[in-house]
Amino acid sequence: MGQATTHSAEAAVTSSTPELAPAGIDKAAVVNDPAAAAANTSTSATDAATTFQDPKTIDDLLGLEPAKDILPKAEIDLTSLINHPGQLQELGLDYGYGMTTMFEKTIEMIYLNSGLGWAGSIVIASVVVRSVTFFFQVKSSDKMAAMAALKPVTAPLQEKIEEAIARGDKQQEQVLKMQQAHILRPYMGGIFSMGGFMIMQGWIGFCAFRCLRAMSTLPVPGMANDGLLWFTDLTVRDPYFLLPATTTGIFYAIFKSGGETGISTDVGAQAMRGKMMTFFAFFMGLVTAFQPAGLQIYFLASGILGAATGWMLRQNGFRRMINIRPLPDPRSDAMYSKVIKGELKLNDIKGQDGKVRYQAPRAPTNRRKVTTLSGIKIKETTTIPAHLRADAPIINTENPDRDADFDKGPSGSLMEKLDYYRRNYRISYVQKRMRSGMEGFLKRQGYDTKTTSAQRRQKKRAEQQEIERRRRFENRS
Repeated sequence: MGQATTHSAEAAVTSSTPELAPAGIDKAAVVNDPAAAAANTSTSATDAATTFQDPKTIDDLLGLEPAKDILPKAEIDLTSLINHPGQLQELGLDYGYGMTTMFEKTIEMIYLNSGLGWAGSIVIASVVVRSVTFFFQVKSSDKMAAMAALKPVTAPLQEKIEEAIARGDKQQEQVLKMQQAHILRPYMGGIFSMGGFMIMQGWIGFCAFRCLRAMSTLPVPGMANDGLLWFTDLTVRDPYFLLPATTTGIFYAIFKSGGETGISTDVGAQAMRGKMMTFFAFFMGLVTAFQPAGLQIYFLASGILGAATGWMLRQNGFRRMINIRPLPDPRSDAMYSKVIKGELKLNDIKGQDGKVRYQAPRAPTNRRKVTTLSGIKIKETTTIPAHLRADAPIINTENPDRDADFDKGPSGSLMEKLDYYRRNYRISYVQKRMRSGMEGFLKRQGYDTKTTSAQRRQKKRAEQQEIERRRRFENRS
């Protein structure tokens, strides 16, 4: 009995050395720590009690707010197609204010309203550009036709100029060039009449190049799938180089046939001009060969339209329809060359029916100068027939910066209103009114810009005399 009691009273034997886990088991070593075990047991009991005392029903769980997305949503989705105006600018194609931005807005509106995809929108954009520049193309063709008609007159001068250059006679060369310029001056017009088409084409073409290349490099959503035929991806070049090759051939044919103005004759060096245009055609094809297909489509469509308009401008029937000068043919050049040399008289020139051709005079226009008739300078005192006399504008002598009906305002039909604005808002009238308003403002501020230095000295002397007179009057009193 006592021996059993002694055995039960003995203390349990424990070891303070941690027991190592068997090899291959990824588990921390176990330490016989009674305090840590008690703490873990207490924490587990507390969590269980909290969960038991605060139960969540299904309705409560469904009523909770959903957790927010961890990844922020992008402000601009690069995968969504263009669906509202200004989205190209939102994607980063921002060129400020200029022709590039205007072209970008144009092609964006065409894409949104036509539904033809990017390939069709690029073609329509080229049609819009050609329609805008067609006015300048017609003006340039008209001026060049006038210069080509003067070839019988200017060709002998050009030959003499070349002979003077070969002799090294600078003085004779300058005299002949002045004579040639004097003959051509009434028909050449300003810089926009002759070179306006080339300037506009170069300007708009460069801006279109910038915009379309940036759209392909970005790329704009949809351009990789909106192609045609074998070039379905507009962001890469044509794999078979058919587009740039066709563009080169079209431009080469245009330049060989007289350019987009439809005139191949020129008073200058035709051979040098032809070589330059041929080089330009092949250079343009080489540059566009490695550009994106979207850009190649634009230049191809532009070349086709240029060839079509150039062909129309070579037809005298179309030129008469749009009221510009017809193109001279080789027979007329040969005939008038004989007239210039004195071998033929104008009275001997007759039509195919053997009769003199009659041409009725054109009706006068109000915008033509009274002293100018078909390019001929008429003396001021010469009496002009009534049917050739232009109506002189009504000038208000009291107010030379406007017509007499300026204060009445526009009235009547649309054409009468347009005539009112044309007469009263000429550049010279607007300049006079602005100058008069500025002078009135300066005069009210005490600055009289029209008085001369002598008048200002006289005015200052009169003011000093008035001050002296008042001072003497005060001293007398």
